[in-house]
Amino acid sequence: MAYQHKPNRGSLSYNDKRDQAPDPSKAPSYKGDGMIDLAGLGLGDGCVDVWLSIWVGEWPDGGKKLSLSIRPKEPIEAPAPAPAPAQEKEGDDVPW
Repeated sequence: MAYQHKPNRGSLSYNDKRDQAPDPSKAPSYKGDGMIDLAGLGLGDGCVDVWLSIWVGEWPDGGKKLSLSIRPKEPIEAPAPAPAPAQEKEGDDVPW
């Protein structure tokens, strides 16, 4: 059984296969996974398992920066749109 993260926690490991990627400059420096508690953040119900990626880079002034990507492990379906309310036509207030 795979490790189950606690809500709003995750872990990352150094991407030792970065140099083998077709374009190593686009491959993340660190990869991992985590779990986000949607209800705790006011974004919905339940929890969602996510993939985490971090790129280590530099700002133009030479300072270090980290760029982060978070994406769901499984596609999340958007809720179906609510049907549009029926529009009343003028003169439709006659009961028959």
